[in-house]
Amino acid sequence: MCSGSGFSTAAMHAHLIGASVAAVGALTLARVARGFRWVNAAFAAWLLAAPLLYDYGPGGAIHSILVAIPLLMVTVAPVDLEQGGDL
Repeated sequence: MCSGSGFSTAAMHAHLIGASVAAVGALTLARVARGFRWVNAAFAAWLLAAPLLYDYGPGGAIHSILVAIPLLMVTVAPVDLEQGGDL
């Protein structure tokens, strides 16, 4: 896809997934789209699986895992700030 452009597969995935996570996060700020936040759980699962599938190397794999775990934790955390819930 980006062969010869100087981007590695890990960098390409980081840019695509990072932009997608930010877009979904912004979208789910609206109350009617809160259920859509589970899409970020799928992105977190991809971040955990991609280093195994595409051989990122140790550095890329560690970064991918260090982003995926907190993303998954934030995605599945039950938070309802309108009902007085705390982060």
